Amino acid sequence: GSCILSLFFLSDGKPSDKISMVMTDRKITHIPLIQNRVNDLASRFGRRLSVVTVGFGGPNEDFSVLEDIANRAAQFDSNGRFYAAHLKVEALGTAFASVATSLKQTRVELTTTGGSSQRAVHDVRRRAKNA
Repeated sequence: GSCILSLFFLSDGKPSDKISMVMTDRKITHIPLIQNRVNDLASRFGRRLSVVTVGFGGPNEDFSVLEDIANRAAQFDSNGRFYAAHLKVEALGTAFASVATSLKQTRVELTTTGGSSQRAVHDVRRRAKNA
């Protein structure tokens, strides 16, 4: 069957946690793991996936990882959006409203013209537009 997925990331900036690699004993960040997972999900679900990332921090914070997550999703025709909320409640509200709008648009797209039954969705892997 078909489903609609929505991922919502709210962060104050770049991930700072480290992961121990058991085999090499070196430290790496979460960033490559996040990138690969978003690529996998977006490749599989395409337009059925909505990824909204929100940077909730000061205007000088580095939100490049959040922007990258949204852009990666968009490369597979998923709905990828980044919002820089900069500690403003109004901007945060806009981001949440975007999630609701995206889910509604996707639901409409996945139903037949009459809106009463789901359209068939094929499980195919997509390639990134920039690949």
